Amino acid sequence: MKKVFTISFLFCIYIHASFAQEKAVIIFPELNILKMDSVNYITNKDLKDSMNTVFVNFSPTCDHCERTIKSILQNIQKFRQTQFILTSFESLSSIRKFYFDNGLNSFADVFVGQEIDYSLTKQIKYSSFPCLVFFDQSKHYIKTIDEETNAKEILKVLKIKSK
Repeated sequence: MKKVFTISFLFCIYIHASFAQEKAVIIFPELNILKMDSVNYITNKDLKDSMNTVFVNFSPTCDHCERTIKSILQNIQKFRQTQFILTSFESLSSIRKFYFDNGLNSFADVFVGQEIDYSLTKQIKYSSFPCLVFFDQSKHYIKTIDEETNAKEILKVLKIKSK
């Protein structure tokens, strides 16, 4: 009986720990991302209320990241109520090249910057390149996708109907 209790107790601890890890990404993060001008920062004040928010951890030299971002941009008109925050640890010059080469400066709801202190990664637990972390219009955590994806899958996660 003691063995059954011990196993049950350990199982409960394991389940609780699993949920505790998931809860760590529920809180909408505080932003402090260096902008392309290398002087100013993207903060929560820059974001619009009542919009879906997708954080994208990317590398400017990652083919998977580039395909994911290009798919988003090719379908950007379908994301009218969504803002994207693209962050990378790479050098600001390589992020800036990616930013201009892909015309990201043309989109008001696409924010791109350099994460310089790992604070965002610590808050939302990025795990790969690319890694997309989704929040709904009320800033509640929805889901994480830690692999290459496309606009069709992103629209599904955000429950946006595409035509």
